[in-house]
Amino acid sequence: MSDRRCLRASGVDTLIGHRGVRLSGGQAQGLALARALATDSELLLADDISSALDASTEAQLWESLRAHRITVIGATSKRAALAHADKVVVLVDGHVVAVGPWTELASSWGHLAR
Repeated sequence: MSDRRCLRASGVDTLIGHRGVRLSGGQAQGLALARALATDSELLLADDISSALDASTEAQLWESLRAHRITVIGATSKRAALAHADKVVVLVDGHVVAVGPWTELASSWGHLAR
């Protein structure tokens, strides 16, 4: 976010419109994440945390979360996000069907890797 903030003359005081209407989906998601991370919380609950982020921004997000030792409990349908997890819980029809590291689950549950 800091790189994008520098591109705007008003910095953090830039007006983004009512309810952020002047932001793209990725920008709005990035702003929400920046706000959440600014709280210095040790835990972040998230729903599809990187769904609207480009690959570069997503990589920076996971790097930052790991560097700040923030625990993330989240739901995602994006396989790329699973590679950053220490533990993955797979639910099917509301039931836990597998738990473990992504590398292990992807190899033993081939359909998950697709």
